[in-house]
Amino acid sequence: MGRGRPFALFVLVVFGLASLSWAGLGRWWGSGGSLPLAIVAALQSSVLLHFLSLVRARLRPLPFRLLVTWPALWTLAGSLLALPWAIAAGLGFRPYGWWLPFVLAAMGLAESSGAMRSLVSIDLGGEEDAPPQGVDEAEPPPIQLRRLLPVGGDVLYRWRAGDRPHGPRDTADGGLHLVQISDPHLGAFVSPRRLRRACERAVAAEPDLIAITGDFLTMESQREGDALIEALAPLARLRGRVFACLGNHDLEALETVRSACEAAGVVLLVDAATTVSTPGGEVDVVGLGFHFRESRQRLRDLFDRLGPLLTAPRRIVLLHDPHAVRRLPIEARWPPTLVLSGHLHGGQLGTLRLGGSWTLLRLFSSQPLDHGLWGFGHGSATPHRLYVHRGLGHYGFPVRIGVPAEEASLRIRWPGTGR
Repeated sequence: MGRGRPFALFVLVVFGLASLSWAGLGRWWGSGGSLPLAIVAALQSSVLLHFLSLVRARLRPLPFRLLVTWPALWTLAGSLLALPWAIAAGLGFRPYGWWLPFVLAAMGLAESSGAMRSLVSIDLGGEEDAPPQGVDEAEPPPIQLRRLLPVGGDVLYRWRAGDRPHGPRDTADGGLHLVQISDPHLGAFVSPRRLRRACERAVAAEPDLIAITGDFLTMESQREGDALIEALAPLARLRGRVFACLGNHDLEALETVRSACEAAGVVLLVDAATTVSTPGGEVDVVGLGFHFRESRQRLRDLFDRLGPLLTAPRRIVLLHDPHAVRRLPIEARWPPTLVLSGHLHGGQLGTLRLGGSWTLLRLFSSQPLDHGLWGFGHGSATPHRLYVHRGLGHYGFPVRIGVPAEEASLRIRWPGTGR
């Protein structure tokens, strides 16, 4: 987002909603004196200062984030979540538990500052559901997706920084070990140091491949090319084995992303494909560019053009927005395919931290593709899988609540290989 009229409108709407929330709660506080008003004024001032700092956006040092950015984001998150209580207070009702949104926002600050490391086993060696009868491969029906496993196929564990989950000794049977990084969103919560450490852990796991599924930047980091180069530098140790696609926010600073990937030896695939040799055999890696209005015909034309390059018996597709998987031109001749996505930050607000799978996006769709493992495909008995990464960072709503960030280690089993 630029710092012109769209940015001004965004600030006006968000700050206005936060102010309305405080005004509604203030009616209930009534005769609370000047102290509540002084506290609200200080908190709202931090929000204004944060927005003013974005007029000339850049990565801020830790003291600034501690004193301005994080208090502002906590204030915004809490006041936006408190809108139902504020409306009730404005209508004359007693807003019981008005403090709860602010407690959740404080928990969200902590949630947003770390990541859960996930070990995920993905089996592409089994039988997929039989294709429907009478499928016209020239124009297949919309792809049907189904969630795999009770918690979205996302098997969550923690490992110590020194551990090496799914290392080479585990993939000698022909499986593939891949580390996925998605949505770093270098900015308020993901500093260059934090992203660099995530890259160091990814390299230390000695995977066969590393995949980065877009959205490297935020408004603060669009002009911080050196910071992104420094953060990605550890990946140079696996040069030729690290692949990336673009996310929507990367389009706002494309040259910054291109230069950083080139410096780190990351192969940025934009509507392009390459074949890579792994201990389990050759794998085609396809990286799709981000298009706000993706079309089935554009993707069909693209895969027709890439066809001569796609010769391996296994395929990995890097696709930032998981919803675009519905428009992939899946055909019977496709080999077992794993699509890796991100974009939705796991839903960002939900119950995953409590062991559930619900996220806010479930209010709007029964198949939100918010996180975890999904099966898909029509017109082929070949199994295909979609893994939606929760992201290392986030952007948009100020904090994560109940949906931890993720560093994912994927153990992939292809047909004809052992487990």
